[in-house]
Amino acid sequence: MTEIVRLQDTLSRALVRRFEQKLALAFSDVCGSTAYCARYGDEAGKKVLQANAVTGQGLPAYGTQVLMNVINEAGALPTRNHRQVQFEGAHDISAEAMSTPRKSDGKKNLLTNQACFGCTIACGRISKIDENHFTIKNKPEYWHASGGLEYEAAWALGSNTGVNDLE
Repeated sequence: MTEIVRLQDTLSRALVRRFEQKLALAFSDVCGSTAYCARYGDEAGKKVLQANAVTGQGLPAYGTQVLMNVINEAGALPTRNHRQVQFEGAHDISAEAMSTPRKSDGKKNLLTNQACFGCTIACGRISKIDENHFTIKNKPEYWHASGGLEYEAAWALGSNTGVNDLE
């Protein structure tokens, strides 16, 4: 239990450094949220989510990928088949990298966000890979926008395998 509290404290400090304000990680069923919304209404619940830096700013702007650098800084990013906890290429596969124009064609990987039905956060991503990337260069069936990279896929196919190629 002490280790969990220590890790939570480390992650919390990294979030504060990152967003320059106090934050709390929000999960799909925040403790007490159902009772809060039942008592004060859904609109009041939405206002609470929108006032939080992570759920109101970070997730809508960048999706769950906003956590990549934060979790890496906290030393909790699954890296190289879970043998390490930090990845030197985390920034290359981060949400910020998805929003930065590529050197190859000057376009961003991230096109827009998309919400699940009824969700106020809209952390889903729509992305497009550079058509000249070696993996799809001669495969036009992949030259379209599709679901974007989220944190879970980024660590599983990126840091956990040692790959820092966003495409």
